[in-house]
Amino acid sequence: MTVLAGGICALALAGAGEPASAAPPGPTVVAGTVTYQDKAGTAHPARRSFVELRDADGSPDGTVVASGFTSATGTYRLSASTRRTDGTARQLFVRSSARALGYHVYEPGTSRVYRIGSTPVKATGAAQTVNLKPAGRNSNHNGAFAIADALTSGAAFARTVAWGKVPDVRVSFPESATNYRANRINVMAADRFDWDVILHEYGHHMAQKLQIAPSVGGSHALFTNLSVTHGKDVGVRLAWSEGLATWLSITAQRQQGVAALQVPNAGDTRYDDPEKNYRADIASAVGGTAKGEDDEAAVARTLWQFENNPAFAMGRTALLTQLLSAKPTTLSVALPGLMTAAGARPFTDTAAGDPAAAAKGSEIACAIDDFAFSPALTRPAGDAILYAEPPELAWTAGGAGPGNPLEMFVVEFWDENFTTVLYTSPPIAGTQWTPSRTQWEELLNATDNAGAKADRIQVIVSGTGSSPTTGPYNSCAQRQLRPHVTITPAATDGRLRPPAYGTCASFEANGGIGGSPGLTVSGTRLRPNTDYELVLHRAQEDHADVQAFSLTTDAAGAIKTVTKEIPAMPAGDWQQRLRERHDPGKYVVVEGIADVLPWICWEATAARDLITITSWGGMGAAPSGTAAIEWTFNGRHTATADADGNYSGLPHQTTCNGQGAVVGYFTVETLDGTGALYRSAFCSAARGGPQASFLEPTP
Repeated sequence: MTVLAGGICALALAGAGEPASAAPPGPTVVAGTVTYQDKAGTAHPARRSFVELRDADGSPDGTVVASGFTSATGTYRLSASTRRTDGTARQLFVRSSARALGYHVYEPGTSRVYRIGSTPVKATGAAQTVNLKPAGRNSNHNGAFAIADALTSGAAFARTVAWGKVPDVRVSFPESATNYRANRINVMAADRFDWDVILHEYGHHMAQKLQIAPSVGGSHALFTNLSVTHGKDVGVRLAWSEGLATWLSITAQRQQGVAALQVPNAGDTRYDDPEKNYRADIASAVGGTAKGEDDEAAVARTLWQFENNPAFAMGRTALLTQLLSAKPTTLSVALPGLMTAAGARPFTDTAAGDPAAAAKGSEIACAIDDFAFSPALTRPAGDAILYAEPPELAWTAGGAGPGNPLEMFVVEFWDENFTTVLYTSPPIAGTQWTPSRTQWEELLNATDNAGAKADRIQVIVSGTGSSPTTGPYNSCAQRQLRPHVTITPAATDGRLRPPAYGTCASFEANGGIGGSPGLTVSGTRLRPNTDYELVLHRAQEDHADVQAFSLTTDAAGAIKTVTKEIPAMPAGDWQQRLRERHDPGKYVVVEGIADVLPWICWEATAARDLITITSWGGMGAAPSGTAAIEWTFNGRHTATADADGNYSGLPHQTTCNGQGAVVGYFTVETLDGTGALYRSAFCSAARGGPQASFLEPTP
């Protein structure tokens, strides 16, 4: 083992010299491996490093007799003639430099590329093995070769993106800070083993040469609204530049299979900068929360989604192709082209267009929803129900943080499959909106391309910022469900009446009255595990709502078919509303009217020419309304209804006056008018008896 100047070690094993009488020797082959150490002290091959075989012939630095690059495993094999032209034996040594196709790592302020070498060994024609490695894990030479190995992967990635368009980059190490300035990467000593950081700076080099990000410069950090320090105009451009460089660093390592090299913190989806305490995953929310369009973390994570999210079906190549074509300067400028390239409807397109593209646009909005530059619906939360009353919608603004939020919004309502825009709100300056009743009814009555009311509606908030203009960005769509509720009379004759009262109750006990107070209810697409109540409402507002009965949905938001009775109540046409018990303002107007019919019943006995009405009454009258029986020969008899519409009249008699029968004119005042009918009463006991009838009101 020979120690060279600068603390560089080399191992040289020479073959034995040839006898004086031997024939001139053939070429001498020199082979070996070049390695360096990572931050943990583990040896790694110095891949694709430039290697020279030199002859220490007395000239400065010797004469280069062969050169090449190490392999992917750090090995090399060079050969040269054993003797010089004057017949003397060559004194061969090997030199490896921290440079390759794509980069050169220099000592600061000099033109000297970092290099390591062996001591000269006399060439004899026998093979020589020379392994090279820098002396000391913490030496600058070892750091330079560690940087070089990272750049080997970066440069190889650049060649796959745009062959010949990314020139070599000069790297100065060690410097006081790590950055990219004037076509040069500066690396401080603390970052020499940090592949993510080194390739982030190389990402700036790529982006500048390929014109896919501006050269902005300025202080920056992950999970920070850069507009706070730099203003929005610079902040969003700086975030794009830095976020793109971070994504390029991570995607280059993954494309090059760096994880297999087992270099600490290299080849995964996390951006690691130990000196700044960064350990941020760009493939998830681990490490920090993105803050908006002026946050480089939001940019990097958005690009990751476009590259890797299966729903986008885009991939790295298509993504880079789009960036090379569009040459965007901000995330806002980049998004429309990226979405179009992914087969999605961009946020800038307000027309319905291709449903599949609109659906994919919604998927993209949901995938980037957590990065805080898009609006996010907060109320109603989750799958909402399309109730009859207009809801208050609220959302977070998005944009470039609290100081530069998005300012103008529109709310779009689509059918479930994004074939039709059902309704678009007027522009909204703020983060909440309650539609007017007219606007809400227009939405509820809107139909899709097939002419049907949508059972499921997708709600999107689209927002735009100013100074400079950014967006529009769309929220993740929130699904709102139109409940499907069916309510029908339970009676086989289809007649709905209040519960039997008084005389009618005795008739019902003997099966002598038609109709039923029962309603059969079923429903779906309601809120799961929620108590509802059926309320009957008068559109004329001439009576208080009647709470009919309560129901509870199951875990799927359904009401299994069930029959329940309405309470005592006035007859009339009633609108049916199913409302949440804990929040009466949330209700569904069920199609169809509950037509509650008034009933009147009487019992009579007959003897010769006299009829005795032993009891009479009914239900369904208007509160305090009058029910009356007027017989042909015996005047008018009345009863007054109670608050629930029930009434009972007094017994009375009427003569048949020798006619064998009399006619009774029955009337009941209801909310919808007076119901009336004629009925005959027979004086023959064989043909007399109880009767019950419903009355159709005449407005």
